[in-house]
Amino acid sequence: MDDESAGASTLTPAPKRAAVLCAQIEDEIISANLGSGHLLGSESELSQRYDVSKAVVREAVRLLEHRRAAVAKRGRNGGIFVLASARDMAISLVCNYIDFAGVSTRELNELRGPLEVLAVERAAEHIDDDDITKLRALLRTSRGGGRPWLNMHRALVAASKNPALDVLLGAILDSIWKRVPVGIIAPKGTDDDHTAIVEAIIAGRAADAAVLMREHLNTLARQTTRGTVTTPRPMAKLPARLAEAIAREIHSGGHVPGDVLGSEADLLEQHGVSRGVLREAVRILEHHGVAAMHRGPGGGLVVGRMSSARAAQAVRRYLDMMDIPSGSLSEVRNAIELATVEYATMRLSDQDRKTLLQHLEFEDAERSDQLEIGYQFHRVLSRMTDNRAIELLADVLSSVQGARVSEKGDPGALLDAMHRAHGRIAQAMLDGDVAVARRRMTRHLQDGVDPLVGPSRSTGGSAA
Repeated sequence: MDDESAGASTLTPAPKRAAVLCAQIEDEIISANLGSGHLLGSESELSQRYDVSKAVVREAVRLLEHRRAAVAKRGRNGGIFVLASARDMAISLVCNYIDFAGVSTRELNELRGPLEVLAVERAAEHIDDDDITKLRALLRTSRGGGRPWLNMHRALVAASKNPALDVLLGAILDSIWKRVPVGIIAPKGTDDDHTAIVEAIIAGRAADAAVLMREHLNTLARQTTRGTVTTPRPMAKLPARLAEAIAREIHSGGHVPGDVLGSEADLLEQHGVSRGVLREAVRILEHHGVAAMHRGPGGGLVVGRMSSARAAQAVRRYLDMMDIPSGSLSEVRNAIELATVEYATMRLSDQDRKTLLQHLEFEDAERSDQLEIGYQFHRVLSRMTDNRAIELLADVLSSVQGARVSEKGDPGALLDAMHRAHGRIAQAMLDGDVAVARRRMTRHLQDGVDPLVGPSRSTGGSAA
C-alpha cells in the first residue's frame, strides 16, 4: 500500500493524530530553540519516539513542510530536518493564523501602527553602533533601487531590543509584505521618511521618531489597505495552494461555520485536481480549523470555527523559552491595550454596549478570581475592536503574563480598585469619548492594580 492509500483509508482519524504530532514537534523545536538544519530523526525514530505509526509521521511531516517548519530529505544521511529557527517558527504560526483566518490588511495596519511607534521609541533608547551601521547601509541600498526598503522596518524592530516586539510585530510585518505585489516600488517619499526616522533614532529623539513613523505609516496604509487575504505562495506545493484558495473562497463568499462547501466529488470537479491533492489540502484546512470533511448523508467539506489557540500557544512557548523580562512584555501589551480601547470605542455597537454593561455586573458579583476578572475585561474589549489581529495578540500576551503572575496585595481592595477602573473606562467608551477612554486606560495600566498589566515607561502611540 502506498502512502496515499494509507492516508486515505483513515482519513478522519489520521489528520487528528498527525496534527497532534505536528504540534508536538513544533513545540520541541521552539522549547529547545533548535536551529535550522538540526536533525530531528528518521521516520522510524520519530515513529518510535512518539509511539505513532509511520503513516502518521509522514502526514505530520507534510504539515510541517506546509508550515515551513521542517523538511524531509531522502537517501543516505536523510531524515527530518528543522527548516526554521524557533523565532521564525513562532512568526510563521502567527502568519498562518492570519492567512487562514482571512485577517484583512486593514486589521494588520491598525495593529502595526502602535507597535511600530513603540519600536522606534525603544530603538532611540537602545540602538548600538552595529544597528547604526546596518540602518545607514539599508538607506544607501534603498536609494540605489530594488526593494530593500521593505527590510528597513524589520531592522528598526530589531534595534528596539525587545524580543516580544520582535516576534509579534515581525509576524505582522511578514503578513503585510506578502500582500505587496512583487513589482511594486516604494511609495514616493519613502527614502526621505526612512532617513528622517533613522536620524531621529540615532540622535535619541524618541518623540520625533514616533511622530515621523506615524506620518510614514499613514502614507503606507493608504496604499496597502486594499488587500484582504494573501495570494497563494508561488513556491508552495499544489495542496497548500489549493487549501489557501479554498480558505479565500470561504472568506470572500461570506461563509459561516456549518456551511457545506460541497462533497468531495463536487470539489474535485470545481478545482480540477486529483483526489490525492484534494485530500491533502483538506488535511491542511482541518489542521488550521478552517474546514473539515464530514462523511455520510448531507456531508461534505464543512466550514469550521478557526481558533487562535495554536498560534497563541506557540508564541507563548517561544517567549517563555527566551525568558523575556516582564517589562518588555508589559510595554508591548500596554500599546495593544490602548489600540484596543481606541478601536473598541470607535466601533461600539448596541450589542457591545449591552455586553459591556453585563460584564461590569459580572465583575461586581464575582469576587473569587482576581486574575480571571482582569483577563475577562480586556478580552471583552478586544472582541469589540472588529480586529482579529488585535484579538490574537491580546490573547497571546494575556496568556504569557497570566502564567507569570500571582494575586498580589489585599484581594478585596485590588478587586474594588480594578472594578472602579474598568467602570471608568467603560463609561468613557459608552459616552463615545475616545480621548478619555485612552486616558483612563493609560492610568489603569500605570496603576498596576490589574495583575495582567503592568507599568512601562511608555504607553505607546495613538492607534489612529
